[in-house]
Amino acid sequence: MILIFSLHQDLSTQKVVDWLIHFNNKPVIINEINPIIDITWEQTSGKPSHLKMKLKNGIQINSDDICVVWYRKGLYFLNFLFTPIAKIDHLNDVYINLREEYQRLSEIIFDEFEAKVIGQYNKALPNKLHVLKVANGVGLNIPDTRIISRKEDAFACEHINKNISEIISTVYHGHILYNRTTLQSKYDEENFYPSLIQKYISKYCELRIFFFIDKFFAMAIKPENGRVLEVDNRDITGTTFYNRFEFELPNDIKSKLKAMFKILGYSTCSVDMIIDKDFNYHFLELNPVGQFGALSEFCNFNIEKYIALKLIGYEKKRTNSRTKNIFTLTPPNYIQFKGNAS
Repeated sequence: MILIFSLHQDLSTQKVVDWLIHFNNKPVIINEINPIIDITWEQTSGKPSHLKMKLKNGIQINSDDICVVWYRKGLYFLNFLFTPIAKIDHLNDVYINLREEYQRLSEIIFDEFEAKVIGQYNKALPNKLHVLKVANGVGLNIPDTRIISRKEDAFACEHINKNISEIISTVYHGHILYNRTTLQSKYDEENFYPSLIQKYISKYCELRIFFFIDKFFAMAIKPENGRVLEVDNRDITGTTFYNRFEFELPNDIKSKLKAMFKILGYSTCSVDMIIDKDFNYHFLELNPVGQFGALSEFCNFNIEKYIALKLIGYEKKRTNSRTKNIFTLTPPNYIQFKGNAS
C-alpha cells in the first residue's frame, strides 16, 4: 500500500494521485480534510513497535501493510483539536503542553514508517543559515552572508535583505500582501532587529531545481531581449517576458548537491540557484516541500508521472527494513568537504 501525506489543495499531489490511479494503484491520502481520527501505538518489550490508525473517511491503516510513504507537505494530520484552549488565559500552560504532545505524536507516526518514507516531516522547515553552512561545506558557492543588528556592520557594497526564516504574508482588503527580497544600500536606523543580508550577485539566469530520490529536474529562467532579472522573481511585470527552458546541471554540481542532501537528510526537495555573469553557479536555498508544478509544465518533464512510477516501484519491492532508510543518499567519496559543515 502507498501512503501519502499532503495538503488537499496541493495540485502536484493531485496529479501524482491521478497517475497512480491510471496505473491501477489507489493510494491512501492523509491531509487536513481526511485526518487521523483514531490512533493506537504500542511498544512491547523485546518486540517491534506497532501503529494502527483510522482516518476520517473510515479507512483503517496498519503500519505493517504500508510499503512506501511519501511525505509531500503539511504539518497537521491529526484531528485532535486543542487550539480553543489557547483562548482561555489560565489554561495557556495546558495549551503549550498539548501542542508539544501533538508534535511528539506526529513525530512518532513518521518514525514508525522511517525506513519507508520519502521526504522528511521533522525537517520540512529547515534552518536557512544551517543549510548555507552545509552548502559551503560541500564546496558549493554561496552569496557572502551576514546576520547584523547594527548599521555599521553592513556590507559596503549593494546587498540584499531577506528573511531568516519564512516569508510573511497577510490579507488586506482582499489582497495577499507579503514581504520580499529587496536590494539594500542604506539604513535609516543605527540599530535594529537581527537581519540577514547577502552580497548582491548580478545574475545571468536563475535555476529552479527539483530532486526526487535519484533524479534532478532543472529549469533555467532568463528574461527576453537582454532584460535584467529582478532581485525577487515575484517582481515580474507585465512588460517583462521570461524564457523558461530545460537545463542540464553539470555533474560536479549534482554531486555537491547530493552530498548536501545526504548531510541534511533529504531524499527530495526543491533548490534555487543562480548563474552569474561569469557563469559561476551559486546556491541560494532549498525547500524540502517546494513546488515543482511549473517546472514540470514548462519543461514538459511530467514529474508527477515519474513520482507515481517511483512509488509503485518501491511498493512492489515491499521494502520493510526498520533500520535503514533506503531513500537516504550516500555522498560521492571524492567530494572534499570545506570548513565546518555541521
